[in-house]
Amino acid sequence: MELAAYPQAGGCVGSELASRPFPPPVEARVVFRAPPPVGSRGVLGVFWYESDDREFDFEWSSWDRGAPYAQFVNAARRPREIRRVRLANDEAFTVTLRWSRARVSGSIRSASNHFEWSSPAPPPRTGNIRLHLNAWCTRGATPTNGFQAFVDAVQIRRL
Repeated sequence: MELAAYPQAGGCVGSELASRPFPPPVEARVVFRAPPPVGSRGVLGVFWYESDDREFDFEWSSWDRGAPYAQFVNAARRPREIRRVRLANDEAFTVTLRWSRARVSGSIRSASNHFEWSSPAPPPRTGNIRLHLNAWCTRGATPTNGFQAFVDAVQIRRL
């Protein structure tokens, strides 16, 4: 599967996929062929989402700060909790996101990297969350070049 973001006059065209709703506790595992060359404005995202304050993200971007890095964002906490980690630019990697009734957790694994993080989080209001995968551009800005991310596998399971 391919996710992509491309320049377009005055902005950016991105792509997004979303799953059906799942009640927590649930886990998603997404395998990427390699970190995409997102440039200075591209963002690759994998996230559980119910609403803007019930969201748990994995993002791959440089955020205009040099070399790209990975970050986990717990939007259910105020202020938002963010944890960052660097990845080798040429390795396949797996992102795992878990949402239990009491906490969110995530991990990144590749041949040379292993990073885990967890954080308290309130349960979703409706009891259902959706997994989203997307490619987009920060603040709708035009990326220097387009980018593609290749997803080799997506697995969602109840815990």
